[in-house]
Amino acid sequence: MMNYALYENKLTEEPDDFIARMVDAAIKNRDNLVSDITGPGSILKDTECNAVISDYWKKIFDYVAQGALYRDDHIGVRIDIVGVFMGEDDRFDPERHQLKLSIIPSNELKNALAGIPMKKVKPERAQPEIDQVYDWGSNTTNQVLTPNDTLEIKGDNLKVYEEESEQGVYFINNGTEVKAAVIRTNEPMTLSLRVPPLESGDYRIEVRNTTRFGKTMRIGISAKSFTVA
Repeated sequence: MMNYALYENKLTEEPDDFIARMVDAAIKNRDNLVSDITGPGSILKDTECNAVISDYWKKIFDYVAQGALYRDDHIGVRIDIVGVFMGEDDRFDPERHQLKLSIIPSNELKNALAGIPMKKVKPERAQPEIDQVYDWGSNTTNQVLTPNDTLEIKGDNLKVYEEESEQGVYFINNGTEVKAAVIRTNEPMTLSLRVPPLESGDYRIEVRNTTRFGKTMRIGISAKSFTVA
């Protein structure tokens, strides 16, 4: 069951413009996964299960480090080269070009979305709310994003407790998400951070956090998209 609520869209001037946000989203982690796999009726032990999962991902990391792509029944891993090359004789330059890693879900994983029962609930005012996004690189508000420059987000309930790896600020584009590596100002009403090296496109911003000692993930989604030229 996925609970969602409607919140006023403060980034547009339309009086009846609302956006849906997940409410009380459960946070599952490695311990939950292993516990469910090795539950009653399973012949697997915790140590065996953890070892296989660790080796699975380590080998994928090794493939990527070798410049190889990867695909199985569940995910695909793709590497793209981002940046402009100046003529046929130009070469890869880390100052001007980047390698972008994309995790591609399988059709089976995508189809799992179709089976989620949806339930509309009353809004919880403690959800993260994004009211204003100021981009220092372009000196604009609620319009564009400048990769590798500073972004300032204003709103409410924005503070991220970074000891939880799932929490943070994410930039979403067509199912691909990139997490901001460093948050410089981390306050309930203000976040300032460096925009990751995003490729051209339109992005939505998500703030994912919990309360100080909470276990339930809260997600604040920007109601509009922001352009990377």
